[in-house]
Amino acid sequence: MSGRWAIFSRGEGAVGRPLAVAALLVWAASMAAVVYMSLLPDVEMPGDYPDIDKLYHMAGYAWLAFLPCFGFARKRVGLAASLSMILLGCALEYVQGYVPGRMPSLGDMAANTVGVALGVAAGRLLRYRLIPAFRRVVF
Repeated sequence: MSGRWAIFSRGEGAVGRPLAVAALLVWAASMAAVVYMSLLPDVEMPGDYPDIDKLYHMAGYAWLAFLPCFGFARKRVGLAASLSMILLGCALEYVQGYVPGRMPSLGDMAANTVGVALGVAAGRLLRYRLIPAFRRVVF
């Protein structure tokens, strides 16, 4: 596949383009959901465990980093998109200082960063170890 869809999918022709669009839409929708949830005032987290929100942060940012690292055809573009989620997490934590009932947290920033690292590791593991055909991806 060539052109503007080449960075999002390894597929060819009629199948590759819809898969590329679907992957990009899932990633965009996931980012929109994280932004929305991060900027809601006074959110109650499910679960009665101390610091349970850190697990939610790690899971959310692992997902946001996994999608481009695994799904983008160009490794460097996927990695850059995945690592940009660290900037998103830090920016959202900063903005939470201006949202009523919310406050920025260095612990949440750290959890976001750990989540991104886990997502990148999972994306690369699945891409290169479990699916050998992905090893021949162009930069």
